[in-house]
Amino acid sequence: MKKAVAILIVLLTACAGTAPLPGEVDTQEFIFITNSGRSFTHVLQADWSPVIEGGFLRINNRQRIMALDVIMIRPRIQFDVEGLEFVRLTRRNGSTSGSGLFDLWVQAGKQELFGTNRTLDLMKMAPQTWLRPNDFRLLLER
Repeated sequence: MKKAVAILIVLLTACAGTAPLPGEVDTQEFIFITNSGRSFTHVLQADWSPVIEGGFLRINNRQRIMALDVIMIRPRIQFDVEGLEFVRLTRRNGSTSGSGLFDLWVQAGKQELFGTNRTLDLMKMAPQTWLRPNDFRLLLER
């Protein structure tokens, strides 16, 4: 009987951890993609935006990376796509197959910046999406 109660408590505790949270969630998982093709994720505040300090991109109070190493920052899941358009991008000098393809949502009218904007700065292309437009080519627009 004690074993059954212990198992029941463990199951209830595990189920409580997967239950949906009440109200809105105030964090978002962001994917950072670098020049080398490496990517990493961080869970940050939903209203987070990049801050460049002395040539470094400050991710949070403890982590930073060279700003020019980052070519794209995007949410893992774009929750609100109203007013956004789906595009498929490839790295400007990279191959068009495999890991060189990126699917994301951008604000309408921003597609013309890909491959033509010569700035090296990260540009906001949609809520929670920043990238260097000169590093990418537009393959598909829906």
